Amino acid sequence: NQSSIINASSGWFAWPGDRSPANRWIHWFHNPGTSPTAENLHIDLYPEIHEYDNFDLIESKVLMKDGSYAKFFSSVRPNVVLKHFEWMSDYGMTGAFHIRFMSNMEDPDVRERRTM
Repeated sequence: NQSSIINASSGWFAWPGDRSPANRWIHWFHNPGTSPTAENLHIDLYPEIHEYDNFDLIESKVLMKDGSYAKFFSSVRPNVVLKHFEWMSDYGMTGAFHIRFMSNMEDPDVRERRTM
């Protein structure tokens, strides 16, 4: 009897210049057009980023306690996707579903973000 652990992955974080169709901040900050500042943060926890390549991160205007600026990953960067799957494998997950929310697809902006 073999058990499986399946993860649902939506890959919905993006930032300007990440080569996604959206080409703007998605899910990191309130309202995609707002400035990437601490006042506009839309996340509950800041992610651990030390295992990402610096090439796959973008600096924000969020000042950290050590005086540096917070960096964020984009879910459309190939190395980020590979890192997430590496972590899933390291922790015994045997598969993943790629999920998308398909409501409001008649809106071109929504369709573009949800098919990235």
